[in-house]
Amino acid sequence: AQQSGDLDAESDAVVQYQIAVTEAAHNVVLLHLLRCMEPMLAQNVRQNFELLYARREMLPQVSNHRTRIFEAIIAGEPEQAREASHRHLAFIEEILLDRSREQSRRERSLRRLQQRKDENSGS
Repeated sequence: AQQSGDLDAESDAVVQYQIAVTEAAHNVVLLHLLRCMEPMLAQNVRQNFELLYARREMLPQVSNHRTRIFEAIIAGEPEQAREASHRHLAFIEEILLDRSREQSRRERSLRRLQQRKDENSGS
């Protein structure tokens, strides 16, 4: 799905991946919560991909993180899977924080430009 650039397909694949990982963990409570929240989760994943697609150079790293998590699960290494999952979430969080900071800088710059424009038109 990542190669096609289809955000809906990729988002759905990630949600299904998360459900499969939860099923493999045999965590019935978490699985129930995940299934109940699936539409909201899918929307959130899609929004995150919209941000990631703006920085396409990050996509291979995201894919690599998922692969490491999956390989650790398959190898029966829960601690490695947990660590890989934490690294993945920290990476995504950092990307989202960077994006938020960039957006804040743009908004401040636009406000300053607007103030200058208003000051110049008032003179």
